[in-house]
Amino acid sequence: MAGSRVYIDPRGGLQNVGERNCYAIVFEHDGIKEAILLDCGQKIPSGESDRDNLGPEYFPNFDDLIKQGIRVRAIFISHGHIDHVGGVKWFLENYSSLCSDDFRVYGSAFTLGVLRKIVYKYDEPQSPLWKFVTLQTGTVVRKGLFSAQMFPVNHSIPGAMGIHVSVAGKNILYLGDWKRRGPGDSEAVFMDKMERYGVDGVDALLLDSTNADEDGATLSEEVATSAIIETINRHNNARVLIATFSSHMHRITAIVEAARRANRPVFLAGRSLINYSYIAQLQGVHFFRRDINDDYYPLLPSNAVILCTGVQAEPHSFLPRMLAGEIYGMAWNKERDVVIIAASTIPKEDILARVPKMIGELSKIVQTIYLARDVVTDEEPENAIRGMYHVSGHGMRDDSAAVLKVVRPRLLIPVHGDAQRRALMQSLAPHGTTTVLASERQEVEI
Repeated sequence: MAGSRVYIDPRGGLQNVGERNCYAIVFEHDGIKEAILLDCGQKIPSGESDRDNLGPEYFPNFDDLIKQGIRVRAIFISHGHIDHVGGVKWFLENYSSLCSDDFRVYGSAFTLGVLRKIVYKYDEPQSPLWKFVTLQTGTVVRKGLFSAQMFPVNHSIPGAMGIHVSVAGKNILYLGDWKRRGPGDSEAVFMDKMERYGVDGVDALLLDSTNADEDGATLSEEVATSAIIETINRHNNARVLIATFSSHMHRITAIVEAARRANRPVFLAGRSLINYSYIAQLQGVHFFRRDINDDYYPLLPSNAVILCTGVQAEPHSFLPRMLAGEIYGMAWNKERDVVIIAASTIPKEDILARVPKMIGELSKIVQTIYLARDVVTDEEPENAIRGMYHVSGHGMRDDSAAVLKVVRPRLLIPVHGDAQRRALMQSLAPHGTTTVLASERQEVEI
């Protein structure tokens, strides 16, 4: 369109891994500026008890958009991790003046379940539930001159989606958090989708750079799940505690079902783990488990399997509380009990300081502590065994290179990472692709 322009305005997601992911796609024409947002996340607080009453530094800032007179027509949420969805409430409470009359929030059923249950907590009277619209794969949404479509990607949470946006003849592709390998034929379906977008032409690709420093390709989740289940079965008469990411429902349901088949009681401990499992059940993921509370710990069977929170040693999550002696009756038997840390350590300063201390303390109270490859320790405990107890939900360098090869975007904009990780993506760009290392609130014209 003559006299118009399209640009991407990152509102977050460019300073660290897992913080305030939000990218505005702006269309300026005839003196009017309209936008849609791809994700609207928050910075994750240090502990489970710190989630309420967060200050503005935890969320994307949109003050300058008000001054520019921009109208936001929609938010499309790629998936239900809080660093991608947790800022929606903040946006609607503080920036509703930006919203057009037809404004809606779009996402998969599971993602919107997270928004309702965890972000809005269901019972808040001001929850604008009517603005949340479940979007099926392949459905085209038109908001003004914007056209958007969502499609499945493999990640570590149900309902993860990529987003394709067209406006004024420009095509923007955003994959959210993703990896190639997944269950069944999902990799082939995903790569076929990427190739078709490449044939049609992609002007800008916003690509996750979390694992830009990791050579190779990310493995399928079945590798980690199999290793965890094999370890559980090796300890038939032990009480096995498994700490993993709360949203990893594929892993959690597989562990629960394996324990059930072995006639072992299964329990979930930790608020976020119980919340995510509740959302999964509402979406048709049915599995037998019992939640436990502080009054029940002394009664846990000696062969129980306990899935819990605390993989990043978050204050007030299950593992730190247990180590601090805050859980009445939770006495461990060093000759019998085992722990599996089924997660990587997120490379943030406060987490890198907390996790090694927690691992050292845990190793003193259990028979064996099983650690995923990327769990950080100060000194490897003598009773530690490393194994494939976790695979990332993010693609590594070979995955990104494969997508870039078939999509061949005009512009590559690395996102979801610090400056160093994003810079490493430049070497993967094919001939003819320009890499833009954007800053937050920098207009990248398409």
